[in-house]
Amino acid sequence: MVMFIGVINSKGGTGKTNTCRSLGRGLQKRGFKVSMADCDPQRALMEWRAKDEHSEQPEVSMINGRMSLLEAAERAQEDDFFLVDGLAGNFEITMMIVEAADLVILPVQPSPDDVNDLASMAKLITMNQAVRQNLPVARVLLNGVIRNASLNSVIREAVENEGLALFDSEIVRREAYRQAAAAGGTIYDYTGDSFTSGMVDFDSLISEIIESCQ
Repeated sequence: MVMFIGVINSKGGTGKTNTCRSLGRGLQKRGFKVSMADCDPQRALMEWRAKDEHSEQPEVSMINGRMSLLEAAERAQEDDFFLVDGLAGNFEITMMIVEAADLVILPVQPSPDDVNDLASMAKLITMNQAVRQNLPVARVLLNGVIRNASLNSVIREAVENEGLALFDSEIVRREAYRQAAAAGGTIYDYTGDSFTSGMVDFDSLISEIIESCQ
């Protein structure tokens, strides 16, 4: 049975698309069948996938409304994971993802501005959990982290004050993500210390997600 993962945040620039493509490829590398969907009219995830017509990356479909989301989710029923890249600033699309997802990932950068936008997300998720038997499960992902920065612990405390749980895993800021995406790949497709370190971060996140399924 497919696990529907929505990667959402009402604020832009939090790393939703990178989270989707890196997570999707990492799951695929572990032998899972993965498909993805892009809700953003700028089509960042779609265009990334189209850079290489012979790519082994997970297939990506375009979502432009509730019916297309439901249709994409239906097509993904034989997959292990279905990942949706949400659209910042669009409450309707965010709501429909939360209403359908099994797991919601909320990437936040280590910035007070990112945390300030989480209150509305927390309320929307809580409302859905009340009518969907505690679904979706929701976790905040600290993204674009600078190692050993004092702000990291401040952001973690602020997130917890909103009543949201955090992944133990953190995604460190690395130029390797941009380099890989520009070529139509992910950190899983290239060699070098920075790519390998990125894989370690996402492998940790994937282990947490898989453990939550068991």
